Amino acid sequence: MAVVIIALLVSMESVLDSWEFHQPILAATLIGIAFGHPVEAAMAPDTALASIPGSILVTGQAKLPVSQGIAIAITIVMAVQSVL
Repeated sequence: MAVVIIALLVSMESVLDSWEFHQPILAATLIGIAFGHPVEAAMAPDTALASIPGSILVTGQAKLPVSQGIAIAITIVMAVQSVL
């Protein structure tokens, strides 16, 4: 039941933007606490961080197909996010 309440708060916060529950670090931590494993809670990759290299690879000089740009962008963002 706690997960449903957290999911409701997170989805409402993406529109209301009052308490920042929609931020991945907070949402993942709350879900981790609900399941009793707050340390192991995974955080979603930063979508803004992924959009930059993907856009450059697809629309820039490389002119990669969208599928290849996405694949490379996801690889880059996962590597960068693991360091941060």
